[in-house]
Amino acid sequence: MADDKRWHEDDDPEGCGCWIWDGWTDARGNPGIHLTEGMRSAARWVWEREYGEPPPDLPLRRICENTLCVNPRHRVPGSRRGLGRQTKLTALSRRAIRSGVAKGLSRREVARAHNVSEATVREIVGTERRQRANN
Repeated sequence: MADDKRWHEDDDPEGCGCWIWDGWTDARGNPGIHLTEGMRSAARWVWEREYGEPPPDLPLRRICENTLCVNPRHRVPGSRRGLGRQTKLTALSRRAIRSGVAKGLSRREVARAHNVSEATVREIVGTERRQRANN
């Protein structure tokens, strides 16, 4: 297994904690890595090094907007169905949503203020809790 670090945590232009991959990318710009067993998603490879195998039937969803990000804290196992709206939110918007809930606003109030569904608010807040539990 490759063991060299191929990302830069200090190359994050938005300052939201992205780990920017500087290795190989596929034709769509997704980070990839050549291993003895073949080509792999670099983000999944980094996730597995940090947390172990994710459930095999669930893809790793990116919750930041940076295609080159391989930070495992910016990925959550889950179906692609609910992915669309959440990935379009900026890191600043996600922080504001978490902050609103932390200040005691209802999910409904926060959802209306940010023009998202209550399910999106629940997902963003739940993602943060899962990530803290894994650390």
